[in-house]
Amino acid sequence: MQQKKTLEINTFYFKSLIISFITSYLIVLILCHFGTFDFIHNKTIVKETPTGEEGVTIVDYKWDRDDPLVQINFLTVFGSRHFFPPNGWKVKDVMFSQSGFFEYSNKFKYYNKIVIKDFKYVLVIWVILMSIIIFFKNFKIKFG
Repeated sequence: MQQKKTLEINTFYFKSLIISFITSYLIVLILCHFGTFDFIHNKTIVKETPTGEEGVTIVDYKWDRDDPLVQINFLTVFGSRHFFPPNGWKVKDVMFSQSGFFEYSNKFKYYNKIVIKDFKYVLVIWVILMSIIIFFKNFKIKFG
């Protein structure tokens, strides 16, 4: 009669994979808060004034606060630029920091989309965190 073999699985590495992935996602999400939004809206040219220099013209624009945005841009701390449709936002919604766009619940939707688009940074941080965990699990460092 054969004895049953027991397979023991160390859950430390499985838990570490999940925790380090969540941590790397949160790190990239936090870093997204240091990026900058800018906006493109329609402008109407009122007057063009040549300055006398070749190829240089002063252009006066006119725009209305109720004009819709054309595009929302976001520049991340990693240097990547992301473009989003305006989703009904108007110039008046982005002119002042107290306006509707700058409420955190609205910006958080864009932050999550940016993390998904910049997922390669999540993976890089995840690999770094897992390497540190595996290193310190296998090697003990003593001071003194």
